[in-house]
Amino acid sequence: FFMPNAITGQHEIRQSFTNHIKGLFPIPLQRASAHRWGFKEVRYTADVALFLQELFPGASFIHVVRRAEDCFRSMRELERTGDWQQSWTEEAMLNWIKINRSFLSASSQLSRYQLLRYEDLNGPHASAHVERLELFLGLDRGSLDRSILKNHLDFRLPHETQYNLTEE
Repeated sequence: FFMPNAITGQHEIRQSFTNHIKGLFPIPLQRASAHRWGFKEVRYTADVALFLQELFPGASFIHVVRRAEDCFRSMRELERTGDWQQSWTEEAMLNWIKINRSFLSASSQLSRYQLLRYEDLNGPHASAHVERLELFLGLDRGSLDRSILKNHLDFRLPHETQYNLTEE
């Protein structure tokens, strides 16, 4: 049985993707506050954000970036424990570069985009950065739980070795 030109149009394809994404997050969508929901993903480039913006035109995108040196240091420490492999570190650092370059070049194409440094959420002015997020998201001041800022992992190398991964 052959049916030429049987593929659906762009509208139907986008609607299928929208339904799929909504199906991935059924719990937040079933709550009374379902008008706001989101997810965290460390592997996606800006291309995914641009696609999601097509599906959800009112979406906001927060790109949290951690210093490459700190990411590298954490993974090197995990290598020492045996829970992580050097090849994973190499792959992760290449992904860090790819992801951050993609957002750097495409951020102007995202209508609601906020860059946030991970270190700012752990620094002395963390509360001010959370307030900036609340403003960006249109939330009431103080509505985000600041206690979550205390929960983070940070590995230190035993010899305080410094690694410079920045591009000159």
